[in-house]
Amino acid sequence: MSIDAFMTRLRADGIEIWAEDGRLRFRGPPGRLDQPTRDAIAARREAILAALCAASPGGGDTADARGADARAIVAACWRRVLGSTVPDDRPFFEAGGSSRLALRLQAELEAGFSRVVPIAALFEHPTIAAQAAFLDSRHRDQEDVAS
Repeated sequence: MSIDAFMTRLRADGIEIWAEDGRLRFRGPPGRLDQPTRDAIAARREAILAALCAASPGGGDTADARGADARAIVAACWRRVLGSTVPDDRPFFEAGGSSRLALRLQAELEAGFSRVVPIAALFEHPTIAAQAAFLDSRHRDQEDVAS
């Protein structure tokens, strides 16, 4: 089941799901949030956070693009582009990436963080962990300028 179909099913069951202060939050009517549903949400945490960020206007300026969630968004982008989960410390090209896939990853990251991601940044920060730290630090820098 796709993440969109999963979230649609949750909403149809009256379950609300959102990101707040870097955490995935959910609530629902009594009896609807049984343990199997909670486990299913937990198993899809990264994908749900990425979908929420992509769906929110100005997604890069919300709490779900911070800290550990920046890593979750980057990992979800890599998974969509490469078609599999990759360890945080494995470089993109060693994980099966190519120049063409790097351009797709750039577009995914730009959509996920709602800002320009220079292609050079993918080479300078070649792992999920490095890209998440880079994008998270850029987010904090933008917040400091806005304050």
